[in-house]
Amino acid sequence: MCLNSDQTVLFTASADGTLAYFSIHDKESKKNIRELPPIVYANEILIPRDQRDKTQQRIRDLELSIAQERKAKRDEQESLRFRNEKKIEELEKEIENKKIEAMARFEALEAQKIEKEREYQEKLQQMIDNHQCLLEKKLQD
Repeated sequence: MCLNSDQTVLFTASADGTLAYFSIHDKESKKNIRELPPIVYANEILIPRDQRDKTQQRIRDLELSIAQERKAKRDEQESLRFRNEKKIEELEKEIENKKIEAMARFEALEAQKIEKEREYQEKLQQMIDNHQCLLEKKLQD
């Protein structure tokens, strides 16, 4: 139900589409037009029922589509996260294996270094001994 701006006509509508209007006459003194409030237009927009139904169905379809897109996006992000976690685990294992290999190589090189130093020390000691022997022989001669 709604009154017009000067409050002289009452409009009513029903669910079956019937529109009725009634004239209102005040038997007491009529208000001065200048005292009436300014005209305020209604915010409703009247459209045919089938157009409204189609629009509401389109809205529901779009909401469903949005929900499906969000679910697909979530699923895609979840699978991407899973793949990334799996790749990270593989890379961490690879890094650990490389560390183990590097440590084993380092230890092997360290052992070789120690062996070479020992050999050089032995050679040096042999040279010193040989030199001492030669020196002693020359001193005796």
